[in-house]
Amino acid sequence: MTPPSAGENSVNKLKVVIIGAGPTCFGALHRLFQLCNNGLVDNTEVRVIEQESEPGGLARTITDPNGFSWDLGVHVTGASKYPEFLEVLQKAVPKWNAVRRCVKADMSHAVGENDGPMASSSSVPNAASNYVPYPVQNSIPYFANHLKEKCLADFEQLSKIANGKPNFDDNFDDFSRKIFGPTLQSIFIRPYNEKVWTVKLKDMSCKWVEGRVPRIDPDLIRRRCAISREQLALEEEMKETQTIFRYPAECKGIGEIWKRLVAAFPNEIFLFGQQVVNIDPIKKEVWTKSDENQENHSYSYDVLISTIPITQLGKLCGLAPEIPLRHSKVVLVGVGLHLPQSELARELSWAYYPRPEIIFYRCTLLSNFSLELTPDSTKYWSVLCEIGTKPDDEVDEELAIQRTVQDLIAVGIVESAGQVCSTWLQILPYGYPVPSIERDQVLDECHKIFLQHGMFSRGRFGGWRYEISNQDHSFECGVQLVDRILLGIPETLYQSPL
Repeated sequence: MTPPSAGENSVNKLKVVIIGAGPTCFGALHRLFQLCNNGLVDNTEVRVIEQESEPGGLARTITDPNGFSWDLGVHVTGASKYPEFLEVLQKAVPKWNAVRRCVKADMSHAVGENDGPMASSSSVPNAASNYVPYPVQNSIPYFANHLKEKCLADFEQLSKIANGKPNFDDNFDDFSRKIFGPTLQSIFIRPYNEKVWTVKLKDMSCKWVEGRVPRIDPDLIRRRCAISREQLALEEEMKETQTIFRYPAECKGIGEIWKRLVAAFPNEIFLFGQQVVNIDPIKKEVWTKSDENQENHSYSYDVLISTIPITQLGKLCGLAPEIPLRHSKVVLVGVGLHLPQSELARELSWAYYPRPEIIFYRCTLLSNFSLELTPDSTKYWSVLCEIGTKPDDEVDEELAIQRTVQDLIAVGIVESAGQVCSTWLQILPYGYPVPSIERDQVLDECHKIFLQHGMFSRGRFGGWRYEISNQDHSFECGVQLVDRILLGIPETLYQSPL
């Protein structure tokens, strides 16, 4: 039996309300309908409230007025240890592009015989030689000799004092220095991460690192330091031909997946264009305002699954109006261009930029993923840039676009401003959930409060755990949460008080 649609007799039914129609929501819906169809649960009613006019959340894709499509970030799908996630995606999108993965970092301040860390150098005309394969910690053989020697000396020293064992009680500043050494930390780890997170590394925990920050293999680095640059290039070429990721074919971006998934469920359970304005945890009611006519609506619930930022949830229900968690804001700038691409742009999937004078921390060659992301793939290509800012920073949109184009030329991605035919900008008020020192304690306290009122907060910002915020993680969090609520099976992915 499937969960009944809104409007049917709902007496004695378990009412589930989900706020937000992103990957976590679809994981929860998938499992809920699966359990109902298999006869494992019954008498359940579900509604999904989404303030946007379409599903996807931070995994949406926006097509601008000029016909360029922009993913809200870099969303690629390679392997996943969650087979259910892959099966659901495969049903929604039968055809996928296999894209060769080529990821590099602009280390122009470190690869030449320059004056030391963060020294500026012109990246044009020999732009490609300024880029090293990512992860940077495995590309020390490309560094200038004096930096290469300092990094190797750091590794030797660290191996004597710590046996290479990380201490996850350290802050991220101490942790990264002990793992990567002071030289690598100063020329990449610190400047890059501070551009992304917009906070000092000492204010971050390192518990999020496992599986997210590639670790050092000193023996491999020493071996690679002893071979020529030509041999290094051959090794990288072999690795790249063997490493691919998947991207949906015949789709205008990754967001098409979530649009197609809507069709797998009764249309009437989705309430698009409704913004949650209040939650009454005593009466167990969610109040919304419609974008279309500004009318207010209320929906009762027994169980509330929220995927909006947990800080917003705390305010809306009044149970935790001031939650001391930190986050960044991200400014997305999409640049549409006339062909041809630069040689560097043809090669890359995406690239990282640690230097503070470059406005963006990452650029993604989106049009390399699919032919569907520009108005005409025989005439145009596109690049998406991400800029990290603090939540309260004002954004000069015109200047952000201007700086982005200038810096794309400076780092060799774009050859001429004359190629630019379209620009697009989108501000994500919630970009990255910062893994602050106090994060886990704060989250535990919040979840205990919400649990008393039948409320669960999950997702990239609902759960506020960056280390499990990929699309597959978020989907699986939804699956496991439904198992916990309806079957009493403990969650293994998102750890919270029972």
